[in-house]
Amino acid sequence: MDATSKAQKLKSLDRALRLLDILSKTRDPLSAAQISKTLGVKRTASYAMLNTLVEHAYLEKDPVTDNYRIGSRLFELGQRYRYRFPFAHAAEQEALRLATIWRLTVRVGIYKGDGEALLLFVQLPAETPIITLGNPINIKAHACSLGKVLLAYLPNEELEQVLTNTELESFTSHTITDPDILRAQLSEVKRAGYAIDHEEYLRGISCIAAPIRNMSGKTIASFSISGSTTLIKEHLNDLKDEIIVSARAISTALGWQL
Repeated sequence: MDATSKAQKLKSLDRALRLLDILSKTRDPLSAAQISKTLGVKRTASYAMLNTLVEHAYLEKDPVTDNYRIGSRLFELGQRYRYRFPFAHAAEQEALRLATIWRLTVRVGIYKGDGEALLLFVQLPAETPIITLGNPINIKAHACSLGKVLLAYLPNEELEQVLTNTELESFTSHTITDPDILRAQLSEVKRAGYAIDHEEYLRGISCIAAPIRNMSGKTIASFSISGSTTLIKEHLNDLKDEIIVSARAISTALGWQL
């Protein structure tokens, strides 16, 4: 393959990846004309790419409107992504146990970077993990206990970059948007070994989280339980102990020793 052909293939791949990213963030399907305009290519050039992505189920074409949306293949890949993490199986077992006992929602997430956490899965009380794809899996770490655990255990230099360069967006009247206040709270989270937020991300919802550690003791994920503020406050001490015990059990399965 000559240099020109190689460059053209890379350019086509870049367009396809950009398209998947765009469609994953778009509520409504897009037409071929809209896609061509967004990518800055002729419609004839986009058809070959669209047909290939549909053929491999990365896109779906509406038989009535001929518009395009993301396909089932991306959902399948998203489900598999979490299993690259060694704690996935143990975390799922603990999540199902807590969700069943307390009838609350349990989440597992990792630090994505730039002040954001990435949810790997959400265990609802209905006993079926719900894997959320697209925008909803990215959450602002400063506004929830799951994210605060991840921030608290970042290296100091990386944490300071987040506090200095990242906008601390407000979601409710309880969201902490002052870097100094957040810094002090994260220090307390690290000292206590868990985090709590009361309606900082969603009104009426509170959350408790604890770190999942690997064999060396490094925090690699966060394990949280959430529900109505009334219920969380009523059982705060018990839920705090439960989430810490579960996070430690997952960590122990990875070889971590207290």
